[in-house]
Amino acid sequence: MSRISQWRRPIGILVAIILALALALSTTILAFASVTLLQLSSDPFTNIASQHRTEVEPDTFAAGSSLVSVFQVGRIFGGGAADIGFATSTDGGKSFTSGFLPDTTTAATPSMRPSAMPPWPLTPGTGPG
Repeated sequence: MSRISQWRRPIGILVAIILALALALSTTILAFASVTLLQLSSDPFTNIASQHRTEVEPDTFAAGSSLVSVFQVGRIFGGGAADIGFATSTDGGKSFTSGFLPDTTTAATPSMRPSAMPPWPLTPGTGPG
């Protein structure tokens, strides 16, 4: 077996891997190039207990062309948040309406509980429903 034929298969595999990586990276870059980001909300709160300019732990539900997203706004170090934010769309995400839930915390308008945590104990078998 000559030295050239000895290296033919490993070189072919290496070339195939390089081409596959180049294709994967180029299609990924093209996919990201067409994405437009839309900011749905921002943290308006100024209470001392919260980490401001934070909106965390999002969850989104979609049914048909309707979307609902909720998230914690102004995360509190020990848990909870200054309020619960929401964003809704009825046209498949082309436009959104956003806001904050009232009566959820002392930072919300109008205010109620100290942080956006449920009023019941978080143990299995307790709480609503």
